[in-house]
Amino acid sequence: MLPEALAAVAAAGGVAVAQAVGTDTWHGVRHAVARLWRYRDEEEQQVALERLDETATVLAQASGEDAQVRQAVVWQVRLETLLEALDETDQQTVVEELRALVGQGRREVSPEGQTVGAIRMEAEATGRSRVYQAGRDQHIQE
Repeated sequence: MLPEALAAVAAAGGVAVAQAVGTDTWHGVRHAVARLWRYRDEEEQQVALERLDETATVLAQASGEDAQVRQAVVWQVRLETLLEALDETDQQTVVEELRALVGQGRREVSPEGQTVGAIRMEAEATGRSRVYQAGRDQHIQE
């Protein structure tokens, strides 16, 4: 049985999976979660991808939050099972990756596992100067 802290990370990971389906972050979350199974073997990583696709299909066909809650629990159990099967070193690595995935908010993870889309901007205007910043399109008419 997993310690409570690890079970909590698995639960948060399950929620992250279920909430990402159908959003802009799904592609990245799908690959990041499947990559967690690389600590077992490549075949299990492929099975995880297939299960993630099944989750996306189920949630695309469902209406209401009940299906999302059920899928979050399904992924919680899958993540707990994965964590239980790993040695302590791999377990800690997977926990760190899960925490990063859960903590990334709306940022997207590329299939290679790199975070994309995170923008931090700072500016200081003095005197009569102006600063215009945008994370995407910006149209200024003066």
